[in-house]
Amino acid sequence: MTAESIPLSARFQIGIAFLFIIATWIWHQRSSARLPPGPNPIPIIGNTALPKDTLSSFKSWADQYGDIMTLRILGKNLIILNSRKAADELLERRSSSTYARPVYTMAHKIVGMEHFPSQTSDPDKHRTHRRMFATALSPRASEVYWPTEMLEVRKAVRDMLNGPDNYAAAIQRALASIALKIAYGYDIDNEDDGLIKKIQRMMRILVEVQIPGRFLVDVIPALNYLPTWIPGMKFKRDGEVWAAQIREVEQIPFDRVKQDRAAGIAKPSLVSTLLDQSWAVDEENGIKVVAGAIYNAGADTTTAAIHNFLAAMVMFPDVQEKAQRELDAIIGRGRPPTMEDRAHLPYCSAVVLETLRWRPVIPAGIPHVFVRDEEFMGYLIPKGSVTLANLWAMSRNAAEYPDPEIFKPERFLEADKHGAENVEKNRFVFGFGRRVCPGIQLADSSLFAAVVSILWTCNISRPSSGSAKPQEMRFGTTLRIHRPNPFPIHITSRFLGAAEQIRDTIHD
Repeated sequence: MTAESIPLSARFQIGIAFLFIIATWIWHQRSSARLPPGPNPIPIIGNTALPKDTLSSFKSWADQYGDIMTLRILGKNLIILNSRKAADELLERRSSSTYARPVYTMAHKIVGMEHFPSQTSDPDKHRTHRRMFATALSPRASEVYWPTEMLEVRKAVRDMLNGPDNYAAAIQRALASIALKIAYGYDIDNEDDGLIKKIQRMMRILVEVQIPGRFLVDVIPALNYLPTWIPGMKFKRDGEVWAAQIREVEQIPFDRVKQDRAAGIAKPSLVSTLLDQSWAVDEENGIKVVAGAIYNAGADTTTAAIHNFLAAMVMFPDVQEKAQRELDAIIGRGRPPTMEDRAHLPYCSAVVLETLRWRPVIPAGIPHVFVRDEEFMGYLIPKGSVTLANLWAMSRNAAEYPDPEIFKPERFLEADKHGAENVEKNRFVFGFGRRVCPGIQLADSSLFAAVVSILWTCNISRPSSGSAKPQEMRFGTTLRIHRPNPFPIHITSRFLGAAEQIRDTIHD
């Protein structure tokens, strides 16, 4: 391809981008004297070209640079917090300085994600959203949904036994059903495929628009002010279409709940409960985005956690056997376990905690941004710096978690002198400060329901024809949602009558 063959609009964008990056790089070169250390940036582009195995690099950098380090991404500071000490100080104790989220033009301004509960930097909106979430997701309120979680997980177990090759689809359906029932009172089994497909399309859009460097407008926000008819503005036309599709997915189920309420046939749901309460007249949009977040922020991450759990059971069969022995001793084989059994199942509860520690689903958390200058450990972190909590490195701190690559639930048992302390420390996987995940109770209980239902009913192993060894299990290596690559699995009923008992508890 010659320079003449590149469209004029593209050459213009490339030229502007190059000048912008050079100017930003020069400015940062003059203002970075007291930043934390970090790997040497390449002139102009900085550390933008992250290694392919980003997770391993984040761990080795943490070992090299200590509690805090700096990366330069296209002229901007990215402050990485490698230890719980640094994260606790800057994201917990100084949360008034770090509560905000960075703004990316494509995702937030064009597609509209700035209104999402997990993304907004408006403190008033954030407080309102948290109060709305508490209506359904506080520790006490979330107990109402235990039967729903257990029912949908048991359906997944039934489907996994009927077709082990489709275990991923069964898990995805279960978590989607839990989220939609809680948010809207929907029974996914009775839904037409149209809405489900639109939701799945929305999830793909949200992943696409948050890929770093995917859109030039995130480097040069001024491009957003150009009209859509100009050549080279396809990104903006696409973004406006995607924004409309996301609004549609939020609006359709919300309107249906309102219609069902008017007809007197609405099922219990978060939306219905919030509509009954005395929120401000202009808070309907807040209700819509909070309900949508239960699906778009929760279902996919919990699905990934269950996949990580299944991978652990394949790789560490001794853990599976210990958990099953506990289930047999406490529950027996005359009925499936319930949520109420949790207090009597310490090992299974530890399996849940170790799943979250062993493979943090969001390895670097969700980014925060500094709203004012802060000093820490002798370094000056300037206002506007983006920061990430390196959960991957924290989960692999051998001083706190000996043999961190080994799946070892015992590290969370009270019999271990560090067990109780580790249980509390493990909360870091759900975030820090004002931005800690509001769905922590729901994620925890859904994962527990999956662990005990699967292990009570099933034996999990590799197919006998498989040649791969446990250590050859492959996982994602980027900072996106962390889960194993697709892998074959052999699922059988653990004892005579187990599958039938699970089916008998399901009332479709």
